[in-house]
Amino acid sequence: MKKHQVLLLLFSILNVATLKAKVEIASIFNDNMVLQQQMDVNIWGTASPNKKVTIQPTWTSTVFSTTSDKNGKWKTKISTPEAGGPYHIKISDGEEKVLSNILIGEVWLCSGQSNMEMPIKGFKNQRVDGSLKAIVTSADTQIRLCQIKRIASDAPQESCESEWKTCGPESVANFSATGYFYAKMLRQVLGVPIGIIEADWGGSAIEAWMSNESLQSITQQLKTSKNIRKKPQIQHLPNKLFNGMIHPIIGYGIKGVIWWHGANNSRQYYNYELLFRTMVNDWRNRWGIGDFSFNLAQLAPYPFNNVMGYMREAQVNCARNTPNCDIAILLDISDSTFMHGPIKEVVGERFAYIALAQTYGMKGFEYTGPIYKSMEIKKDKIRIFFDHATEGLTSYGKKLTEFEIAGKDKVFHPATAEITKEGLYVSSPDVPQPVAVRYAFQSFVTGTLFNTAGLPASSFRTDDW
Repeated sequence: MKKHQVLLLLFSILNVATLKAKVEIASIFNDNMVLQQQMDVNIWGTASPNKKVTIQPTWTSTVFSTTSDKNGKWKTKISTPEAGGPYHIKISDGEEKVLSNILIGEVWLCSGQSNMEMPIKGFKNQRVDGSLKAIVTSADTQIRLCQIKRIASDAPQESCESEWKTCGPESVANFSATGYFYAKMLRQVLGVPIGIIEADWGGSAIEAWMSNESLQSITQQLKTSKNIRKKPQIQHLPNKLFNGMIHPIIGYGIKGVIWWHGANNSRQYYNYELLFRTMVNDWRNRWGIGDFSFNLAQLAPYPFNNVMGYMREAQVNCARNTPNCDIAILLDISDSTFMHGPIKEVVGERFAYIALAQTYGMKGFEYTGPIYKSMEIKKDKIRIFFDHATEGLTSYGKKLTEFEIAGKDKVFHPATAEITKEGLYVSSPDVPQPVAVRYAFQSFVTGTLFNTAGLPASSFRTDDW
């Protein structure tokens, strides 16, 4: 090899080494991001092995520092102040990088399947009510949106493709409608910057959002099913979406998660609560910031299959038996034409009611709909008791429908329901000695029972047949 070729080769090697030596920040951190306020938030990336890395935010005179490990990975925590900004952060290992236009506020992750994914502009031939006005009036420098690109992976990934954007017509049109409307209400009520991270995939199974370790820990407890997909899609396969879309952002400071999911697991409704609780516990353990809020939306009525009542019941049990978890009930926004109903603003707002009451401690209002508590047999009638109906019940003057009642023969008959001063009574002349009641337990129903806050009751059954 000639001398100039040797020199060129050495120069190339040195140049590559120099490039590798530059400090890098994990992909979830970029310009325009929102960091969770008043928290020791993680920040991480790569540099040369055993290299000192300094992080200097402009909201404090403190310089945070750490040292990369033998593989060049580094991670540390920086303390954030009360909500405010914009700020910037300098990260240096001798060569400086700057993250600009950063806000401090409240950060939430929204995840799930297609109803969470549905953008404000809608899907092809499927509208979102009020989308045009919402898009045109969406400009707000205090709301920031971050979409995680859909990536399925066999192994946990260290990075993902993501970009934080300031809220406005171009950025919001393709963003989760539910996520945006949620952010909008939080911003309006709390008066602080809001950051929303969207990580969802239409048609996904919950197993795809679970780590391999968490799923393996409950394999023996899961009930077997005959409903096995012959040709499962990538978003059905265990661990794939966790590896590609959740693992790269674990540790990013968040206040909580909103989750709209369940249709693709509905035929295995009897496993859903266990899967959900296991996933939530695993995510919380990996984030390492305690039992952060993890709220879910109940599936809205749709003629999907004949077990949707059981699935909605399973989702209520998810909320009831998971710490710091509540449910947004959607029994009144049914749409028999499309699984992706057009009323997304209502869903975002119902998620916000829960967060404002349960996460932010606001008082003076009800935050979710009536949930079945207990029953009492009164001769030929059954009285039903509810949680979340402190001020009583209403049907808005319309006839109560979707009620069924059964005797000891376990045969259900259409029933009459009546709201009295004492509560809700259900009866039928065909069942003189009733023992059980069901409400809105079919797949496609129209909710008619509400609390006085205007929030719909969940479907329920008093039996365990």
